[in-house]
Amino acid sequence: MKSRKAYIKKKADGKVDELLEDAELWESKQLGASAEHARAASAEDDRELDDDLGLAPISLRLQKELVVKLKAMAKEEGLGYQTSIRQVLTRHV
Repeated sequence: MKSRKAYIKKKADGKVDELLEDAELWESKQLGASAEHARAASAEDDRELDDDLGLAPISLRLQKELVVKLKAMAKEEGLGYQTSIRQVLTRHV
């Protein structure tokens, strides 16, 4: 798996240090959160990112109440619920 810095470097064409310095602004959504700057990633970008991060799409059936609880936990943490589920699995598996 490539590091986050390597992925950013590949995409940023040499502007890694500048981007990493601004990481806090991106994480706090002071940068990049406006609708005018948003666009969906291409299928090719999605596949490349999944490959770089070693991710595989899966289908999983869970009890509805469990999904509700997972979504609530994720919201409290400021995460998407799939990201939150991945973190829970990573910690406990």
